[in-house]
This record gives sequence, structure tokens and C-alpha cells, in this order.
Amino acid sequence: MRKCMRSLVLTVLIIALTGCSSVSQTNSSATGTATGSSDEAKIVLDFPSWQAEEPGFSDWWKELISQFEQEHQNVKVNFTSIPFKGYVDALLTMFAANDPPDIVHLPSASLLQFAKNDWLEPLDEILQDTDIPQTWSSLQSNMVLNGKTQGLLLLGYGFNLYYNEKMLNDAGIAVPTTPEQLLSAAEALTKDGIYGFGSTTVEMDNVFNEVSMFIIGEGNQWIKDGKYNLTDEEFVKAVDHYRKLLKMSPQGVSVEQKRQLFFDGKIAMIIDGPFIYGQAKSDKSVAGPNIKISPAPFPQTPGNVSNNLSIAKNIEPEKKKLVGEFIKLAASPQWQAKYAEYSNSPVPRAGVISETYLNDHPEMKVFAEAAKNAVSIIPDSLNVRTNFNQFSKTVQAAMMELMVTDKPTIDVLRKLQDQLSKIATPEE
Repeated sequence: MRKCMRSLVLTVLIIALTGCSSVSQTNSSATGTATGSSDEAKIVLDFPSWQAEEPGFSDWWKELISQFEQEHQNVKVNFTSIPFKGYVDALLTMFAANDPPDIVHLPSASLLQFAKNDWLEPLDEILQDTDIPQTWSSLQSNMVLNGKTQGLLLLGYGFNLYYNEKMLNDAGIAVPTTPEQLLSAAEALTKDGIYGFGSTTVEMDNVFNEVSMFIIGEGNQWIKDGKYNLTDEEFVKAVDHYRKLLKMSPQGVSVEQKRQLFFDGKIAMIIDGPFIYGQAKSDKSVAGPNIKISPAPFPQTPGNVSNNLSIAKNIEPEKKKLVGEFIKLAASPQWQAKYAEYSNSPVPRAGVISETYLNDHPEMKVFAEAAKNAVSIIPDSLNVRTNFNQFSKTVQAAMMELMVTDKPTIDVLRKLQDQLSKIATPEE
């Protein structure tokens, strides 16, 4: 009955989010029902993810799942795809319906929203006999609520500037190192169907990340001295920089479309995480040979925790044990090294990336340095972190208002501050 319920919930969510009538998947049927006489005894672990079809990451997940299934012959992992837009809402609906997935893959900014509802199984007992607590990035602290580890961080990173070197050279423009230089360069490069800068210009989760890159990168915080800081002069200035770049960006594009336009040579510069580097340099990227990276053009490096693995609390003990083993396999030195290679991103486990790989991939040193210096874009407030989904959606709506109206930035931010105060009051 549970499996049928989950299938119904998942199918309804996918139809609502994508307008399609089927769920993309890789390793088994969309319902997770095993078929054939030899499969009937298999334990099926349901594992939805927005990365199931994402280049680099999906390959890593598929290989990891393959090894896990080889080591556990009686287990099938049902790896399914849910689009990132609406992903958190989809999982919230599953948990609220008391029908959660077995392997829980979450955007880390939303982790505590699930944890505060007591929906996740703490991992401390699973991790205590491993070297993970000693070898993991300090960003793992973002996975803890009330002293209990709610998830295992898979990626923490700093943002970098990606730029089309040929476009900048042809225009005689130096690589920007300050927000003002970025604005000037973007304005000069925006002409003849080319955009100087790429932003997400539809309301979706990435909008919060993009405006926060400017807020945090320019030395501000969402919360200062226990209060929201949105009307501070420097905060407003940073949001104004972001607003001006929104209007130099192609309109009505998602984060995926923005990236593709950059790869196609239609956008000169974007600021993004290390995980897009593989796509940027692939054979499918027209601009690939001209794409370079440099530190984000801010006084301090904005960063983020990307995603994590957790265990649903309301599943059978046997499944909890298996998911714990899956998480430990993902965290092993072998698979952490593979994660770095497939995603071209820094990994939370220390010391697994070989010198040979680093020498052959000098961009990894840039990414590692950015991760080391990164200042989190997520507000340092438990109240905000446990209400992050609603918090970020409210910010997204305000940023769209900045894009489509001529209202003064300070007026929009003052209204946003009032709205956010009703969602989550910062701790004093």
C-alpha cells in the first residue's frame, strides 16, 4: 500500500511540475515495483533526485548505485528524476503524506526544514565507527540540529566567475575583479544579441543564490546583530548591482537555460559553482575552448552547501540499515575521489584528490581555494534555516519584482524585510 501511495504522490507531483505524465528514471520502473520471479524478493529503496539526469553527477550516482547493488544482491535502488524547480515542495509533500523516499537527497539549504519536523533519522550512530567525523569539511556543521547529525554533506563550494575569454579580449575588457568592473564589463558586452552577464530571470530556487552572491560577496549579511539587515545602505547597494545585471541578462530563462546560453556563446559571463565546469568544457559547449574561470569579483567569496544524503525516519529498520550503508559507501575515499572527478568539484572528505589529478586539472585548485575561503550565503539563523523554503520563495518573488518594475530598490527591500519577519524572526 505504501509503495502504491508513493507512486501516486510522485506521479501527481511530476505532472504538476513538468506537465508530463511519466517520471524519468534510470534503474527500475517508475513505481519501484520489481518484476520477474528472481526480483520478487528484492528490497526496493526509492531514491528520487534532481541529479538523476544531470551530466557528471548522474554518472557518479549510477555507478555508485551499481556497486551498491552488486554488494547487496537482494536490493534494488529505484533512482528517479524530479526537476529541481519544485523539488523541495515535492519531497515535503511526500513526507507530509507519511510516505517518504528511503534514500533522502536534499538541497542542503532545506535540510533543517525536514529535520525540525522529526522526519529524518540522525546519522550519529551510523557515523561514529567511521573516520567521517574527523575527515569531513567544517561545512558539515550545517547538517546538525540540536546536536544531532541530520545529513551527510556531499558538496560545499565557493562561487567563481566563468567568462568567455575571446569575448572579453575582442572588446578589450579585463577580467572583472570588483562588482563595479563586472557591471561596466557586462554593459559594454551587451549588444547585437549577446548578453554581458547571465542571471536566472524566472522565479525559481536559484534566484535566492544569485542575489545572495552579491549580498554576501560585497561583505553584507541577511542578518546583523540579531535583526534583518535589508535596509542597510551597503545591503541596498549590493542588491542594486544585482538588479542592474538582471536587466543585462536574457529574460525569462531558468538557471539551466542561462548556463546553456553561456555554453553556446550567447552570454559573456556568469557566476556559478564548480559543478558546471564539466559541461562548460564538454564537446557540446560551443564556447568551451574560450571559457575560463577566476575568483568571483567580490571582496569576499560567497559560498554554499549544495546537497546531502539523509535517511527517512519513518521507514523499516532493515531499510534504514541499508541506506546507512549506502551513505557510508558514498562517503568512502574511493567514491569521494570519483565524485571529485565526475563533478569537477571539491569534496568534503580531505585528502582523496590525487596530486596527479590536481596537476592535470588546475581548475580544481581554484575551486578548492574558493571552497576554503567561502562565506555561506545561508543566513546564520536557526529560525530561518528551519523555514528556508518559504524564506527563499519570498526572496525570489521580491527579486522578480525588482526585475519587472521600476520601484525603488529600498522600497522593495523594506517590504521584503517585513514579509521575512513574519516568516522567521532572527534569534536575538
